[in-house]
Amino acid sequence: MSGHLRSLLRFPRLVLGMALILGPESFAQNNSDLVNLPFTGHYRKDAKTSFVKGSTAELSYEHFASIAEFLKTVPSDASMRADFPNITSKDFPRTKDESRNVEVDAFIYGAKLEGDNDLHVVIANSTNSSDTVFLNTELSGLPEDEGEDFDTLIAARTKFVTLFPTQNFQSGSYAKLGLKHVRIRGSLIFDADHYPGCATCPGPKDAKPKTVWEIHPITGIDLLSGSSTPGSHTQPHRPRHPRHKTTG
Repeated sequence: MSGHLRSLLRFPRLVLGMALILGPESFAQNNSDLVNLPFTGHYRKDAKTSFVKGSTAELSYEHFASIAEFLKTVPSDASMRADFPNITSKDFPRTKDESRNVEVDAFIYGAKLEGDNDLHVVIANSTNSSDTVFLNTELSGLPEDEGEDFDTLIAARTKFVTLFPTQNFQSGSYAKLGLKHVRIRGSLIFDADHYPGCATCPGPKDAKPKTVWEIHPITGIDLLSGSSTPGSHTQPHRPRHPRHKTTG
């Protein structure tokens, strides 16, 4: 059995539901080719393809009602670069400031598949384009080894393409997603191999984040309909891997 099929079969209910909704031909064209893609980048590969583990089986998230509220809790980009001058090294581990799991309520602006197989998902603080704040979040390409990180990240990618089954994320441009209200969960990373706002940096031309702080990898995403579902602020996990080494 191929690794691609074996990975999809790990989530039979999600995959079956997608196939029933879209039909076999549409499912294969629009979804399955985006789910089981390995991470092919090199910068901070271990951090980008794993999430921060807790000391207990239940994984909790710090909840923020907006991007602006979340950004008040992280150091500035300039401070991070000054405090960790080697953070541009490709194998730099997560710092203490990055070793957090958060969930942020925001409005999803657009998404695009990148060359390293990460799906960039740009979110906005509000639907008012004149004064909103943008943040890049990423559905990471999959780690090499199967395990808890692999299972969580492939489930998140599967959920995302289930929510947006007809969008084309492989065109080279950001697919606009209608500013739907979402809750995005995941671990933090300061993506120091680029600066905010450059032409090739995350985000379409009209929605460039002004920071390189990211939720990366995304571990979960839900559409909101005005109020949160009770109990949605935590997700149970069964850690099988040691916690990340942290620097700082």
